Amino acid sequence: MIQKIITPSIFIIVAVLSGWYIKTLDEKLAQQTAVVTKGPDYFMYDGISTIMDESGKLKHQLESAYLAHFAEDNRTELQDANLTLHQQDGSLWSVKADRGTLHQDTEEIYLAGNVVIERPQAPAPDVHDPQKAAQSGLKIETDTLHVDPNLQIAQTEDPVVISNKDARVNAVGMKANLQTKSVELLAKVRGTYVPPREPSQ
Repeated sequence: MIQKIITPSIFIIVAVLSGWYIKTLDEKLAQQTAVVTKGPDYFMYDGISTIMDESGKLKHQLESAYLAHFAEDNRTELQDANLTLHQQDGSLWSVKADRGTLHQDTEEIYLAGNVVIERPQAPAPDVHDPQKAAQSGLKIETDTLHVDPNLQIAQTEDPVVISNKDARVNAVGMKANLQTKSVELLAKVRGTYVPPREPSQ
């Protein structure tokens, strides 16, 4: 009688242990699968992505010394990123950074590390075109930047330094509309004006 009672108990214990082993094995396989899926599904050196508008004109171009795409959230990690935004009036904005993340679903880009935004100076004053004559080179430096190429908006909450040949402005936080060429500084604004030198006689 005792043997009949003990034997089923042994089967129950073995069944429980087997179930625990199978569960543990499944968890390990799931962890290994998760590790595999966390890697990039493709990568590329010296990658260039070009986006055109509806009329076929160049809208913006993104270059990267190295990029890696991750399928699980459809993002692309960038190294040495260089974004060029083409405006309707023919002017350009250049944005460079040590690294960045491109979210493919929204085309928004998050940049970090030595971020520099530049609007090149017009090649030469044009008295027949006041808009071109008024353009001057502009440089914006910060640590992080969120860029929406479709809305032409660039913004950061970090300290920024804005400079051109005549002035230098320090602030914390910025929102720039690259299409209208307007910059909103959010806090702690300090500026230095450098008057142009008079030509020597």
